Amino acid sequence: MIILILASTAAGYVIGFLAPVAAALADRSVDAGILATVRTAVLAAGTIIVAWVGRHARFREWGWLVHPLLIGIGVKMVSEYIKHSRPATSFIAMAFFGAALILPPRLRRGLGKVSAPATA
Repeated sequence: MIILILASTAAGYVIGFLAPVAAALADRSVDAGILATVRTAVLAAGTIIVAWVGRHARFREWGWLVHPLLIGIGVKMVSEYIKHSRPATSFIAMAFFGAALILPPRLRRGLGKVSAPATA
């Protein structure tokens, strides 16, 4: 539970920092489609970081959060993108989500392998 709170708080801070920079309009409002894409990018990057940290034996519990985080990102995308996104922002968000679907299993795949020393 502590790991989940830590990850969501860190993602919230990063989104709070990036949202005014990336999604701000001239009238000081925020474009909802770009904001949704920024959220997806930060959450996908956070999922990849959690998978990378969970790769180490000392932090194995972090790896258990990868699949729930991916499900959460998928639900968020379905609920937000139907209402707010344009095709360009949807494409970028889908690319980040695709990277989050591909990279964590590859990071975890190397966890159980022990490389044998090379013999001459």
